[in-house]
Amino acid sequence: MAIDRNALAAKSAIDKLSDIKYTPIQ
Repeated sequence: MAIDRNALAAKSAIDKLSDIKYTPIQ
């Protein structure tokens, strides 16, 4: 379903942003 694909894409983008946000800069 297109809706499911869009939801997955949104979740993936949020996860990536969260990783960047919560990963300490080394």
